[in-house]
Amino acid sequence: MHPVARQVILVLAFLKLLASGTYCLLMAALLRFASPSDAIKYQIFAMTTYSFGTYAACGLLYWLGALHVLCGRRPSCVDSLSCRLTSSTSALPWALGVQILQTCVQLLQAYRLSQHAVNLDIAFVYPMLVGLSTAVSPWFFLFTDPFVHRDLWLLFNCLLSFVLASGLYLVAFVPPLLSLKFGDPRQAFSMAWTTEYTLLTRYMVPMSPIDLAEKATLFGLSWFNAQRLVANTHRRHAVAPLHRGPTRVTIRSKPRAFRVLLWCNLLLGLSIVVAAVVSVARAPACPDGCLLATHPWFAAQCECAFFHLRCEPHNMSPNLTRVLSPAQLGTQLFYLHVTECPLVSGLDLSHLAPFKQLFGLTIEFSDMTTWDNNDLAWPDSVLAIEVRYSNLSYLPPALLKLPRDCTVLTLAFGNNMSALPSTLVPAWQSLSRLVLNGNQLTVLPRWVDQLQTLERIVVSSNLFTELPEATLTTLPVLTHIEAAQNALTVFPRTLAAAKQVEVIDVSNNPISEPPTDGMLAAIAARRVLADGTPACTGARPLEGCQAVCADSCSNFEHGDRICQANCLHEACNWDKMDCANGGSQ
Repeated sequence: MHPVARQVILVLAFLKLLASGTYCLLMAALLRFASPSDAIKYQIFAMTTYSFGTYAACGLLYWLGALHVLCGRRPSCVDSLSCRLTSSTSALPWALGVQILQTCVQLLQAYRLSQHAVNLDIAFVYPMLVGLSTAVSPWFFLFTDPFVHRDLWLLFNCLLSFVLASGLYLVAFVPPLLSLKFGDPRQAFSMAWTTEYTLLTRYMVPMSPIDLAEKATLFGLSWFNAQRLVANTHRRHAVAPLHRGPTRVTIRSKPRAFRVLLWCNLLLGLSIVVAAVVSVARAPACPDGCLLATHPWFAAQCECAFFHLRCEPHNMSPNLTRVLSPAQLGTQLFYLHVTECPLVSGLDLSHLAPFKQLFGLTIEFSDMTTWDNNDLAWPDSVLAIEVRYSNLSYLPPALLKLPRDCTVLTLAFGNNMSALPSTLVPAWQSLSRLVLNGNQLTVLPRWVDQLQTLERIVVSSNLFTELPEATLTTLPVLTHIEAAQNALTVFPRTLAAAKQVEVIDVSNNPISEPPTDGMLAAIAARRVLADGTPACTGARPLEGCQAVCADSCSNFEHGDRICQANCLHEACNWDKMDCANGGSQ
């Protein structure tokens, strides 16, 4: 083997092992350290124990392989096995047998991916690569040149198995995850973002022992392909180079069984490619308002994942039985967004019953004055319920009995509630996000300290003169507190000192007291957002303070993918167009 070719192959093998290990360890971290709400959202609880161990072991195994490549070492057992399997007469049936196993597992994963991916590129590329791998791989064995039927075949198989086991997900999943972690975390408030990446994450997280076994098989074969490639490269470098004669393609000299398997692989690979093209080119048409859809194989109708029902002309009452029927939207609806519809008495929950995978419901600009569930239960799958810009003056019956695992509840803007129930609503104990901005609240009830899974509470644009700091600091996972546009006159020192709290927004409050040294540090680090307060707009602005576009709009609300009426001003660039198309994004 030429020295340059050898170096290129070893570098590619090292990068493949390093990237695969990184992906597996990232997934292991997600499985192990996910918050309680994320565990429910991504359905991590289904196979946490076994999945974490499997991903962690695979990640360490990959990184150990990368270290061996970097140090110039090779596992002798893999080297010896590779020698026997690539040089003996049993190499062809063994290689094709492994190829068939790998293809079967990849097909099962491709089918599941088609039920979860709303990104058409991902849903199309994965089966295309499976078909390419199946159809092309056996043809390398027809060449007489060892460099082709051994070295190039191992390289081709190694790279494709990497892409299909982890590489594609590194490209599709890790950049958005890093953007969310180190960029703007408010992207997660977008319904479209939530739909796309929650579905993708649910696919990537093993849901059953069979699914875990399939993923572990792909990881194992990908690792072994890399080890065989490295072992073969070292072995070829260690022996004396042979004279390379002319490369010929031979098929008649191959065993009949091999020729049959060859044509079967070719036929299967081409069938997969054709099926992938047809599933995209002839995808069933979806109704207007379907913003995202999955593309399951062999689907005869639209499978809408994110549907926006906007009543046009405004406030025209639609035929919900027809519009929200499985015949129109399929049965895999994930998120429903209803805007500008005259739902004075709320939405009949019977319309949601056919959608067993429904994750979220957002109703905006509805003129809702009450909402009775008529003794109907919410679908158990619903985790997010949001009502904005209604005429509610009290907590309606439909929201007193939430779905079992509901984690998000929003009652915001236009809701004229001045008080919450005096006793704890038992169904609220699973909430991780409680949004009550734009009401007439002056205090939070004492039972808030029983919401032990609460991670974010929003009471901006209310009438609070003080925050119940002693109560809020007892919540073990509370990280975000938003209380902008209230009547607070002092900084929340106790909350700012709490270790678990990451962000406190008290922007546009009449706080004029001199901040303590600890508060100055928190404001400078943007842990406490005091923008628009007299303390920040005085003659000597504090470090960390930022200008606000309007005294009714905090910077944390501005451009957060949610339609914030208090930011809907020309000076705020119309809330950065977050109210476009009749509602939040």
